[in-house]
Amino acid sequence: MSNMSRNANFVIPLPAIPSVAVDGTAARFPGRRIFCVGRNYADRAREMGRDPDREPPFFFLKPSDTVVDNGVSVPYPPQTRNFHYEIELVVAIGVGGAAIPIDRALEHVYGYTVGRLWLAVNGVVKQDSDISKLIWGVPEIISFISESMMLAPGDLIMTGTPEGVGPVVRGDLITGGIEGIGEPRTQIH
Repeated sequence: MSNMSRNANFVIPLPAIPSVAVDGTAARFPGRRIFCVGRNYADRAREMGRDPDREPPFFFLKPSDTVVDNGVSVPYPPQTRNFHYEIELVVAIGVGGAAIPIDRALEHVYGYTVGRLWLAVNGVVKQDSDISKLIWGVPEIISFISESMMLAPGDLIMTGTPEGVGPVVRGDLITGGIEGIGEPRTQIH
């Protein structure tokens, strides 16, 4: 889209494009939609009172403007008393498609982080798992989503969070990590 057509005749200013930093570069990955996989770790599904062996994956969407950069504080939502921490493997889609076969799914990935996942609240580890424990792997997730809607460049897929999710309060410092990648951090204010 050219700048002229992008800025022509809008009745309000265009919102900023949500984006994610690309590690090791000054580049940014523009976020389009965020697909979330629910109950994709067996122990997390059990923690929620579900049977992980009998349910197909389910998905929900989050607005892309919920993405925050590393080190940015997150405000505590004023209308909740149940705000939780969680960490997930996130897959960035670089090539769109529909009805993507499992064996071709990884061709659509721009990038993602792999390793062990951990999350701490105020220095106390609350989640510590491995992506090998995913019920539905990345190729299966991509294929499954693409059966019901077309994936597009810029889509992000949050693959699910492991067991150990819990509440946060104002002032909590949330740190996390994926082995060999780094340690994101945010504070709740």
